[in-house]
Amino acid sequence: EKEFLKANGIPCAPFAVVTSLAELKAATERIGFPCVLKTADFGYDGKGQVKLPTAAADLAAAWQKMGGGVGVLEGWIPFRHSVAAGVFRR
Repeated sequence: EKEFLKANGIPCAPFAVVTSLAELKAATERIGFPCVLKTADFGYDGKGQVKLPTAAADLAAAWQKMGGGVGVLEGWIPFRHSVAAGVFRR
């Protein structure tokens, strides 16, 4: 979803797809803190997310909590409001 948005010029939080602890560490160096690690599958409304508040965050524990696999690291955006939208294609 984020790759589609980015490819179509739609702004979104800085992000990186990560598939290992090493990639997670590299992504936090590029994106910075605070950030949030999200599962790429079946996550919603806070489920499947781990906030990483500072560089002292335990990345190994966060990666383990997410169960490995594929995740998305996002830069933290201090939203004042949240709006959900669905995009569908036939």
